[in-house]
Amino acid sequence: MAYPHDIFLSHASEDKETFVEELYKRLTEAKYNLWYDKKELYWRDNLKIKITEALKTSQYGIVVISNNYFAKHKEWTFLEFKEILTTNNILPILHGIDMPTIRNRYPKEYEEIKNWVAISSDKGIDYIVQQAKIKIDNLKSEKGIDYTRLRDLLAAKKWEEADEETYLVMIQAVGKENGDYFTSDELLNFPCTDLRTIDRLWVKYSNGRFGFSVQKEIYLSVGGKADGKYYEKAWEKFGDRVGWRVKINGISWDWISYSNVNFDTASPRGHLPIMRLRLTWGWYMVSSLASRLVNCNI
Repeated sequence: MAYPHDIFLSHASEDKETFVEELYKRLTEAKYNLWYDKKELYWRDNLKIKITEALKTSQYGIVVISNNYFAKHKEWTFLEFKEILTTNNILPILHGIDMPTIRNRYPKEYEEIKNWVAISSDKGIDYIVQQAKIKIDNLKSEKGIDYTRLRDLLAAKKWEEADEETYLVMIQAVGKENGDYFTSDELLNFPCTDLRTIDRLWVKYSNGRFGFSVQKEIYLSVGGKADGKYYEKAWEKFGDRVGWRVKINGISWDWISYSNVNFDTASPRGHLPIMRLRLTWGWYMVSSLASRLVNCNI
């Protein structure tokens, strides 16, 4: 599902001046599309309908939890709270309150949020925006693709499973099924947002060793061109550099098979992702993706 809003900002109105206004400003400056009641609700609006719909069309819910948020007779914050529990990825912020206090003062609500990993507003808005970027930026998709599993596999350093998942999400993004191949045109027109998401995840969790942008850099450095065309010498040099082409018996060079891929950070820089490539003709994927990366400013 593609979401019109990146974030639904749930809060008590009493916290606007002390914290929420500045948080909204900074997240907006960071290019997030927020649903914020002050900007979205108007006189005579049916508040329940508008809030419920907004929650369902927001990818994440930032919840600013405070004494004001859980105060009695807060109909709208409780509506938002209940809906966020079931429909949103949650980024909870504790503002002027901590979990032991919530447990003592609001035991019913505490039972529903006791396993949340919340950020204290005392850490500052810079830190909060940074954490929002980590959770939100890396998973954006133009095609409604869920990159959670890819992120989790990469974070766990499960490189082989992550490589397989990369193929699966990419083939899904071009409207095909598991077992299908990519065409050059599909790669040359691959959605930029999704390519950026996949690449950032690989680069981040490999500490810069793996990723399409790493491969692009190497490919261009050995004479390849980002135009989707075949350059034999550049392709062979690229294969040598990333460990896709090796010497056999110390004499002649040959392309490795997928079963010989080294799913480890000890492998050469740029070795992954490889995505089931038949490496003797995989040049079109590397060249086409390099072209798309350039056009997407990645």
